Amino acid sequence: MKPTSGFCPSPGHFALTLAVLVLGVIPLPRALNAARQSAQSLELNRADREAGAGGYYEGLIEGAESPKGTRSELTLRLMGKPTEWVRFQAANVSRPTLHDFLQFDLWPDLDQPLFGHRFTTNRHGMRDRDYTIAKPHKTFRIALLGSSIDMGWGVGDGETYENLLEDWLNAHAKLKGIDRHYEVLNFAVPAYAPSQRYASLSRRAAAFSPDMVIYSATMLDARLLELHLSNLLMRKVDLTYPFVKDAIVETGITDEDIRTGPDHLFVHRDAAKTKIRARFWPIIDAIVGALASDCRSMDVPLVVIAIPRAGKADGPQAREASIARLTGIATRHATPLIDLTGSFDKFDASKVELTAWDDHPNAFGHRRIFLGLARGLIEQPGQYRTLFGEDPKGPIATP
Repeated sequence: MKPTSGFCPSPGHFALTLAVLVLGVIPLPRALNAARQSAQSLELNRADREAGAGGYYEGLIEGAESPKGTRSELTLRLMGKPTEWVRFQAANVSRPTLHDFLQFDLWPDLDQPLFGHRFTTNRHGMRDRDYTIAKPHKTFRIALLGSSIDMGWGVGDGETYENLLEDWLNAHAKLKGIDRHYEVLNFAVPAYAPSQRYASLSRRAAAFSPDMVIYSATMLDARLLELHLSNLLMRKVDLTYPFVKDAIVETGITDEDIRTGPDHLFVHRDAAKTKIRARFWPIIDAIVGALASDCRSMDVPLVVIAIPRAGKADGPQAREASIARLTGIATRHATPLIDLTGSFDKFDASKVELTAWDDHPNAFGHRRIFLGLARGLIEQPGQYRTLFGEDPKGPIATP
């Protein structure tokens, strides 16, 4: 349910206002004073939040406390973060599978409010519309492999860029008189690393007989990858895929690096993560290569997309080197790359982010991503022909 435009102060609002006034006029202990100063300087601390974005995902996956250098929960509350705005683990939308390569997925058949929006999953555990496993006649299916942005964290069911893409594909086919129906199947799960997205193809998406696969990459993938692979090592989970096993060997991780204590956690907390991080790009190369090979064996085209967060950490200069590396990897594996990371460049972060305490894209941000993706898919004649069975000619339905 969308919030109304009116404002009626509640006892909670008066209490928060009083707390802020008190914090501003009386001496405070050092920790509380730091929290007040952080809350007062939102733009200054946006960089701090983005620098520690990996810590956000660590908490998102593991329920950990905020890491050093990022805003504390108290700071976020002073900024207005409501108590119902919880981390992924506390949202009751995921189920742990700690002895499996994927580690966690979404519960099927959910229907509950989340951050003021309706959050549903279908019978297959996808944050998406309902689809049959068997592909209907004259249907073109796209499987989306992604993470929290792609799933639509914090936006309504119908506001995700993949649902907008599905609607536009069907509208364009109708305009052109093309006898084909389109389904974009959303296999994204929050905090899924590139390795988990890769596994989603064979473990989940392949059963739906996709005609195209879209692999989504973000500028936080290095952090997500080190979290996933180190958690597999800590929990002694089978690494499953030969290229993952080879990648771990090449990191130089030792038995001492992954030794666990009585609490079943690493004794040397960051040793494995540091070595995985140092090998990030070779591992990504192996993942994209394996994904491209699997798609070729299925006779299914693969498209790589790079999507942005709503913040300065994904700005042009910050992302330039990463996009160049990703482009080179995609080119080496004969896979087209659609760079959507500039989708938010001409907007202030407040226009496209969910809130001051969460830089996932809001509904407007998802529409910007959709517009870029739709244009990217039709700009190249080969991709247009794959989607619509003909070369582009005449009018195109306006995204």
